[in-house]
Amino acid sequence: MLSVSLTKSYKLVSARFWAATFCFLSIPLLVPQFVLLRKVTSRQITDTVNFNDIEMLESSQRYWDTAMGKQSPDAEKSQSPSELLISSPTLPEWMKQYFAWHQEQRQSLNETNWQSKRYLIVRCLEIDEKCGGTSDRLQSIPFAIMAANQTQRLLFIKWERPAPLEKFLVPPQGGLDWRIPDWIDGKLNYAKSANIMHSKGVKHFIGDDRMLVDMRFQSHDHGSAYYNAHTSLNESTFEQLYRDCWSILFQPSLPVAALIDKEMKELGLEPNKYVAVHIRSMYRSNKVDDFSMIQNAINCGSELGSPMYIATDSINTTKKAVRYGRQKGGQVAARISEQPPLHIDRGTNFLSRANPDWSKHGPEAFYDIFVDLYLLASARCIAHGVGGYGRWGNLLSQNISCATRHYKSKCQWVNRATTAALE
Repeated sequence: MLSVSLTKSYKLVSARFWAATFCFLSIPLLVPQFVLLRKVTSRQITDTVNFNDIEMLESSQRYWDTAMGKQSPDAEKSQSPSELLISSPTLPEWMKQYFAWHQEQRQSLNETNWQSKRYLIVRCLEIDEKCGGTSDRLQSIPFAIMAANQTQRLLFIKWERPAPLEKFLVPPQGGLDWRIPDWIDGKLNYAKSANIMHSKGVKHFIGDDRMLVDMRFQSHDHGSAYYNAHTSLNESTFEQLYRDCWSILFQPSLPVAALIDKEMKELGLEPNKYVAVHIRSMYRSNKVDDFSMIQNAINCGSELGSPMYIATDSINTTKKAVRYGRQKGGQVAARISEQPPLHIDRGTNFLSRANPDWSKHGPEAFYDIFVDLYLLASARCIAHGVGGYGRWGNLLSQNISCATRHYKSKCQWVNRATTAALE
C-alpha cells in the first residue's frame, strides 16, 4: 500500500499541542489548527541534499536508530545489526547461524566457484507480469529466510521495477547483504529459473540441485502460517521476531532516511509518542467517499491515543479523515499531495490488475511508500484496515500488541487531553 506522496505537508494541531510540544520555538501559541508547512517534493529533496554530507548521514542514522529502538535519543553508540544478531532474544539460533553462513558464503564467491552454489532470489523483474504491492513483496521476509535455510540457498533480492530495491532500502552495515554481486547477476538466467509461488512449494526444493530458484510469493498471511508451523518449541513466532529480523536486512536508503527525518520534524512527531491510522480506500473497490468507514477508522485511532498521524492511499480520503479529526478537536497530522499516490506495481491505478503506469515514474516518485511505512512503524499504536500495508507497519513497530483493525471494529470518538499516546 502506498500512501499519499509528498508535495505539501499539512500539520493539524491544537494550540495546546503547539504550546506543549514546540514552546521552545518562536511560534505564536494561537496558531490555527490547519498549518501549511514548506512545500518540498521528493524530487527537490534529491536535487538539493548533499548525500556525501557526513553530518546529514549521521543525523539520518541517529533518527533510524532511535525510531527503531536501537538506542535512546541521547545514547552515544547504537547497537549494530551484528550486535543485534548476538543479543536478540527473539531471533532463533538457526536464523543466526544462517546469517553467519550467508555472510561467509557470499564473501567466498568468485569466478571459479559461483556455479557450485545454489541461490534463492526474491525477485521483481521487468519480465514478470505481476509482482504485487510493496507489502506483498517484502512482508514475507522471515518466510523467505526460512525457505532459504531449509533449501540451503543463498538468499538475494533483485528488483527491476519500478527500480532496484537499493533505491529505497539498503543492507545495514554488519547485517545480511541481500544484494546480488554485479559480476554474478549478468550470468544468471532468470528466464529459466524454477520458482516458489506458495509455501507448499518449498518442500520441492529441499535437496534439489538446481542452481537458481526464484520467489514471487504472494499470500494473505505472507508466509506466517508456514513459518510458525515449522518453529521449534519456545522459538519466537513470525510476528514476534519480525522487527529484529527486518533490522538485520534493511534500513532506509539515504534519500528515504532524509525524508523520514524531515517529515518527523515538520509534522511534530516523536517516535513512540503518537498513534497512527492507516486507511485503504482503494483496495479491490473504490471507497474514497465511504465516510462511515473513514470516520470509524479515525474513531479507532482516538481510542488508542493522541496525537494522531493519518496515512491513506487517496488524497480525498486523507482530506476527509483530517477534516473529521479536526472537527472533533483532535490533534492530527497528515501528508497531503496535489499528485495522486502511487502503487508500486500499478502506478496511479490502484484497482487495476495489470497496469504499466509504474514505468512512467522515476524512483523518487515511490519514496513516500517507504517514508509512510516508517512513520507507521514509529507510532506507539496503530489502527489499520484491509490490505497488508498497515499490518506491516504494525509488525515493524515496538509494540505489535497495541493495534486495532478498524475494519473489524466499531469505534467511538474519544477526546484526549494528553498530547502523547497512552502508556
